[in-house]
Amino acid sequence: MGLVQDFRTGLAAIVADRPLVLLLFLTALDNLFIMGPAILGNAVIVRDDLHLGASAYAMVEAAYGISMILGSLTVGRLGARLGYGRLLLLGIVLDG
Repeated sequence: MGLVQDFRTGLAAIVADRPLVLLLFLTALDNLFIMGPAILGNAVIVRDDLHLGASAYAMVEAAYGISMILGSLTVGRLGARLGYGRLLLLGIVLDG
């Protein structure tokens, strides 16, 4: 029951913090309208435009994975220098 209680406590904390609710809502919209088609589009581009197979798609996904790891390490280092508020704004601007 500890996991369920932690989940409920986390949800209560999110609901109590209005800016966090707004940020999570914007993130959900971003994922639905921007990242969803971008992720699905990779498979279509590799298959239909480049006429390559599953191994090429796997290489594209591996490049994404490596980039996410490197990006996470970079954010961890920059976050300490820039402050998390500025870093969040920078991320939103670069994502757009």
